[in-house]
Amino acid sequence: MYYKIAKIVSFIVGVESFLVMVGWIMHIDALTRVLPSGINMKFPTALIFFLSAWNLYFITKHTENNDKNTRLMILVTSFSVFLTMFLLLISTSLGIHTSIESLFLLPFNSLNSFGEGSPAIPTMVNFVLFGLAGVCTFFRSTGKYGRLKFFGYPILIIGLGIVIGYVFKLPWLSYQFDANVIPMAFNTALSFVLLGAGL
Repeated sequence: MYYKIAKIVSFIVGVESFLVMVGWIMHIDALTRVLPSGINMKFPTALIFFLSAWNLYFITKHTENNDKNTRLMILVTSFSVFLTMFLLLISTSLGIHTSIESLFLLPFNSLNSFGEGSPAIPTMVNFVLFGLAGVCTFFRSTGKYGRLKFFGYPILIIGLGIVIGYVFKLPWLSYQFDANVIPMAFNTALSFVLLGAGL
């Protein structure tokens, strides 16, 4: 039952992130955000969520049936998620602009996107944790559920905290400290709640 729920979660996150990417490409603003006046999910964030959804699906299959055919896919998706967001996190922390921020930007797109392609700090942290969770599935099977929970709980808590911040209009909890800080979008936070619960 738990494996089925995790697969459903991966499907929901995958569909959501795919729709956001379609929204950016087709200039459909409503697909990129949940709240009409809120921050939209960035295209790079949606792309990494799409990879993460597949990653969760492959982790679930591997954990459920010890499916060795999924190991390569877990490796590819996990390292793609981890390396992309780890490099962004380091460069953002040091105040260094890299080409990664604008790698997936869609020029000439009319959607209002604060912060261009740069994700929020909590977004990068959560993706780094999720990538590490995938890497940890390569270790011996003893304690694998504990390792997944170890990474799943922080992802869930961070996402849930930001959702609560939006619901109760607490800017400090939803990472909206000032006009120069890129906040996490509401649909991004919801997707992290699902990914954390899935792990």
